Amino acid sequence: MRSSADETLAGKGSRKKGPPEEGQTIENAGEKRKRKKWVLPTVFGVIAAILIAILIWAIFALKGQLVSPDVQVPTVVGEKLEAATADLEKAGLKVADPVLYEPSDTVEKDIVIRQSKQDMPVKSGSLITLTVSLGKELPTLDDYTGKLYDDAVEALKAQGVQDQNIKKE
Repeated sequence: MRSSADETLAGKGSRKKGPPEEGQTIENAGEKRKRKKWVLPTVFGVIAAILIAILIWAIFALKGQLVSPDVQVPTVVGEKLEAATADLEKAGLKVADPVLYEPSDTVEKDIVIRQSKQDMPVKSGSLITLTVSLGKELPTLDDYTGKLYDDAVEALKAQGVQDQNIKKE
């Protein structure tokens, strides 16, 4: 007669129905099942370790390819807008759109007055904002409609308008 200790060693429900195979005891059958229970977790653990190793390798291998290189921003102040844009694009940079415009008494029309970054390293593809001169700011003229021609000419001359720029229509 078997004791309950024999069943506990073999494991509850671990025994195949029917008598054990020839040369095999109930205890040996239980040990064989226990060994099989360790195979699946071990395989999954090895696969997980391999996947983690591949991910770590991919991170280090791709790290250098994902980082954009630094480029030196050329100074384009004083250049025409077209030439400044070409110089910045040649250096691997982008000109911010829209370009800013402002009047200047000292700088000709279509010449770059300022740029957002200059003489410094930035990432390739960075945006550079350019400010371009509109030329000398023209004064705002009053409305001379309905006034006498001679009075309007005198008022324009007082504001600095030259004779050759005044025409009667």
